Formats: sequence, C-alpha cells, structure tokens
Amino acid sequence: MPRAESALYPVVHSSSILHRLKRSPTIALGCLGLALACSPLGFAAVMEPSTPIRDFAVRTWGRAEGLPGDSVTAILQTRDGYLWIGTSAKLVRFDGVKFTEFPLPATDTNATARITALCEDTTGKLWVGRLEGGLVCLDESGTRSYRKNSGLCDDNVTSLAADTEGRVWVGTQAGLNRWDGKGFTLFTSRDGLADSFVSGVHVARSGVVWITTRGGMYQYKDGRIMP
Repeated sequence: MPRAESALYPVVHSSSILHRLKRSPTIALGCLGLALACSPLGFAAVMEPSTPIRDFAVRTWGRAEGLPGDSVTAILQTRDGYLWIGTSAKLVRFDGVKFTEFPLPATDTNATARITALCEDTTGKLWVGRLEGGLVCLDESGTRSYRKNSGLCDDNVTSLAADTEGRVWVGTQAGLNRWDGKGFTLFTSRDGLADSFVSGVHVARSGVVWITTRGGMYQYKDGRIMP
C-alpha cells in the first residue's frame, strides 16, 4: 500500500476534521467544537497557561471538501501515513489531498452502522468497530466481518485496542473480547468486571490492558482482570 502524500497530525472535531502540517509532530484535541493545539515544544508546554501558542494554521474539511459526512466519530493515523476517518455513515481514507471511501459490509437490516472505533494491529491490519455492525478487518487481501454468529459477544462495538502480541481487544456493550488471530476470548462480569458494558479499552506501553465500564476501571494483567 502506498504511503500518504504528507504526514498528518489529526484532531477530531464535533462537526468536521481539522489538521495542521508542521515541521515537527503536533497533538491537537477537539471537544464540543473547541480545538486545543499543542506547540512544537511538546504537549506539556501547551498545558502551561503562561505559554503562548504561536504559528498555528487550522484548516477545516467537511462535505464541501469531500468528506462524506460532517459527523466524525473515529479517527486514526496508520503507520503508512494515511488518516482513516469513521463517520456516522462511512469509512474514508485521507492522503492529505483527497478522501477515498472504503465500503463496509452491510448490516443484517441494511441500516447504517455508525463507526465507533478504529485501530491498527501489529501486522498492519485495520480494524473497524461499529454499532449494530460488529467488527470489520481490512487488509490487502480484502475485508472480513465478525459478528455474533462468528464468536463476537455483541454486535455493538464501543472501543478497540491492539497489543504488541498481535491481539486485538474489542470492547462491546455485552463484554470484552480478545481476538488472537483464530478466535475470540470473552471476558464479562463473571471474570471480574463490575459491568459487562465496556465503554473503553486501552493497551498501555507496559502491556497492561485498561478497561473502563459503567461500574469502574479495571486492568488485565498477568492473565486476569483486577481492579
């Protein structure tokens, strides 16, 4: 797969996509229509109220610029430099110039499945989580879909994270799944979670998997879930 035409430093916006191109990496955060951009000095510098923010250029993309929807629900930059954008209706790839749509498998009802999460695993596969649409994996060989009938515990995916061992952790409204390349392992309240509704999952640099639920936050460490 070719690399994107430029390095992108993304920000999620409530009704559009914003980014800036700089000589050095920049972190930007968007919340309720407000964007906070980090200076080239690093994220810590922008957190200091006395530190001025200079030399920032913000550009907005919406329907008029080719984005298929103004409601951006997930965003990810993969190692090849492309920016992948999930919206309430579609998945697109942005190369710095244009948007390319990647069709996803239809749901059982043919209703639009909102994209909720994106992640890239250690082999470069792109994983897409959807509400009512289950889990989709994209790579150079094609597209594969995983639903309840293929071992996923729930078709409502809330979050995704990949670890260094090639596994993909899938948070859903009915539990946590772990994909190991062959099948899914399920973790629910019976395995130590306070609630089976998983709102978020994150793999730390240490390898510890952090899990948030409606009943609190937990970690998967040394083969088990613990507070």
